[in-house]
Amino acid sequence: RKKGNAPSWEPLAVNYFDYAVWTNTDKQKNEWEKQLAYWQENLRGDLPVLQLSAAKRPVVKTNNGERKTYEIPGNLFKGIEVLCTAKRVTLNQGLIACLNLLFYKYTGNTDIITGTLTSGRQRSELENIAGLLINTVVLRTEVDPAAGFGDFLLNQQTVVENAFLHQDIPFAYLAEKLNRQRDISRSAIFDIMIIFNDERGYQQDALPEGFEVISYDKRPTSQLDIIFSFTVNNEGLSLYTEYNTDIYTEALIDRFVMHFEQLLAKCIEQPSVPLSAFSIVSEAEAQLVLDGFNKTVQAYETGITLTDLFRRRVSDMPDFPVVTFRNKVLTFRDIDVQSDLLAKYLVKKYCLQKEDIAAVSIKRSEWLPVVLLAVMKAGCAYLPVDPSNPRERIDYILQNSGSKVLVDAAELDRYAAVNPEDLQSVELPAAIDENNLAYVIYTSGSTGLPKGCMLEHKGVVNRIQWMWEKYNYSSIDSILQKTTFAFDVSVWEIFMPLCWGCRMVICDDDDVYAADRIAQLIENNKVTCLHFVPGLLNAFMDAVFEMPDLAKKLQSLNKVITSGEALPAATVDRWYSKMTAPVFNLYGPTEASVDVTYFDTKPGLQVIPIGKPVANTKMYVLDSFLNPVPVGITGDIYIGGVQLARGYLNNPELTSRKFIENPFMHGGRLYHTGDTGRWLEDGDIEYTGRNDNQVKIRGYRIETGEVEFQLLQLDGISGAVVMAADIAGTGKSLVAYVTGASTMSEICIKQELRKKLPDYMVPSFIVKMDAFPQNTNGKTDRKLLPMPGAGEDTAEQEFAELENET
Repeated sequence: RKKGNAPSWEPLAVNYFDYAVWTNTDKQKNEWEKQLAYWQENLRGDLPVLQLSAAKRPVVKTNNGERKTYEIPGNLFKGIEVLCTAKRVTLNQGLIACLNLLFYKYTGNTDIITGTLTSGRQRSELENIAGLLINTVVLRTEVDPAAGFGDFLLNQQTVVENAFLHQDIPFAYLAEKLNRQRDISRSAIFDIMIIFNDERGYQQDALPEGFEVISYDKRPTSQLDIIFSFTVNNEGLSLYTEYNTDIYTEALIDRFVMHFEQLLAKCIEQPSVPLSAFSIVSEAEAQLVLDGFNKTVQAYETGITLTDLFRRRVSDMPDFPVVTFRNKVLTFRDIDVQSDLLAKYLVKKYCLQKEDIAAVSIKRSEWLPVVLLAVMKAGCAYLPVDPSNPRERIDYILQNSGSKVLVDAAELDRYAAVNPEDLQSVELPAAIDENNLAYVIYTSGSTGLPKGCMLEHKGVVNRIQWMWEKYNYSSIDSILQKTTFAFDVSVWEIFMPLCWGCRMVICDDDDVYAADRIAQLIENNKVTCLHFVPGLLNAFMDAVFEMPDLAKKLQSLNKVITSGEALPAATVDRWYSKMTAPVFNLYGPTEASVDVTYFDTKPGLQVIPIGKPVANTKMYVLDSFLNPVPVGITGDIYIGGVQLARGYLNNPELTSRKFIENPFMHGGRLYHTGDTGRWLEDGDIEYTGRNDNQVKIRGYRIETGEVEFQLLQLDGISGAVVMAADIAGTGKSLVAYVTGASTMSEICIKQELRKKLPDYMVPSFIVKMDAFPQNTNGKTDRKLLPMPGAGEDTAEQEFAELENET
């Protein structure tokens, strides 16, 4: 509109694109720059993403939508209105605060970004002009878990008022000026919008004659992930939702609104209670996730040890050929006699007492089960030490554990020279019970040093008995023992045959990674069951499926067990495309007697969960304040039940931090796994990742902090960051980023690391950098670290001299 006879133009409304009109006068220009500066400051740094759904987001954002309207109960409407009035905040601000609190409960995000609309009619002369003048503004809200809802309301009021004070900057212009790299799968800046309409007092007959308000029932679409639109009228409060059907389902939106109403009631009743204490789980949901999904009580033989069970098998089936290695076969009687003599030798020579720790470091052979049983018969816990580990790591484990003896090849040679008659009179320690230690396994530690997990007999007995019964094992089964005994999967591979009575076929160390020799071993020994880490299963299929003659050698298999890392659905489908033997996916940390959940796979699944809890085990998915989270919401995975480890050897501080009192069961304990997951509708748990920097590579659990610690010990390296990455052509691999290593080659760095770390912990890629990218908090921004192969080559191409014939 022309302003009188003046040459300048006065804007009637802010158009998204014709924003240049605002710069006609200095006053307007200053106001424009002031508002723009506000938004640039408010939206600086890393912008948080609200991930409320577990669904895989389309690569390119879609607008496929649906809508649904809900009536908020009158008591909740009146209650929140009274609370807002008491706090002198608007109903709009109160509803936004409650939704943001719900977002925090769903995601754990304390930094939340949503959007809302302004009318664009803040000037009186625009009030009666027809047309769409609305603008979008951003609401960035900080959630303080220690604050009460009443205080949070006041904070939300400030956020909303500040946004409305700076509403004149068109959203499209703001998104352009922020100059951020766009994610084409998402909307700009935020994915969720909250709208409020107050229609109280509106009268249809107040319109000019001939006018009426009608709704246009368009085809359902959704501009954003979700739009929550509240409307207050003379009948009450309603909530209209519009959601993207490629990300959300109607059931999920229904559950979301149900949780919103539950949270609204708690906010009204207890506005001073810390937000962290609010639970969105109803009593019925709590009953389901705490008890309904954990109905795992199952009778198992108590008061018994692995050695007791072994002796029972010796009595029942003394001549059963339980162990095969190469061309050697040992019966139960053979192993019993040999393990008795070796136990007496160890007790006599090293004065072993009950619960002493005896380290074992031998190559895989028929002597492995003999030695482990001998240690247990001596009343001790065995400590597996992989002889291929670096000397420095072995020395640390031996020293830290206080091991009384190291049973290695040299010790077995000394034992072989002893006259068996000299050992007959030696008395073994008093019988151990189910609460005594069975073994201690060292795993990667976040401090840079490995830690020893102490496992008792009762947990292992429960775990293996469950597996024997669940998968219908019998004496006709033959289990391939190919897992290194320093990895806890070996526990069931070894002790299920020894204690429940089936055959164990021991794989030669040189054959473990040779698919053709494993296939031949399976055929020759009629192997019915074997274990694979998913990554190794893929490698096995790569070799075997390319050669039909090899695949034919696998016909005896009737069970394939996977564990150690996430099992991709594509791996399962590929297996079933050629084979009929079922794949069973198991999950569990070393701290919980091998495995605590199970899932029976089938082809055609989109995701392979880790499944349901095993017998006498309880699984929990909790938020950071130990509140149970609802079905479908990601939280931290905790484990309870009979299989929990005693703790960490000689590390009471870490034990008390990771093994906590069970808030849902008097006298019980929980282990905080550090894994994240969510309950599915049928009671399965879906694994979603780690909440720290621990990773799994080829089934080995690795604390990246340990690798970083060893890198920083090398001369010249001033900084180190280690992370797992999916590298094209290599799968998941460890990548180390280092600074200050200009004089060291990649090969040299790896050679030095191999002196201190086992091979699986040595990064596959070393990336040299001048400095690490940082975020606004001054911390290393891992998302900006370059992938190996991006840009210039990061690795020097050097020739490594051959070391031996192989």
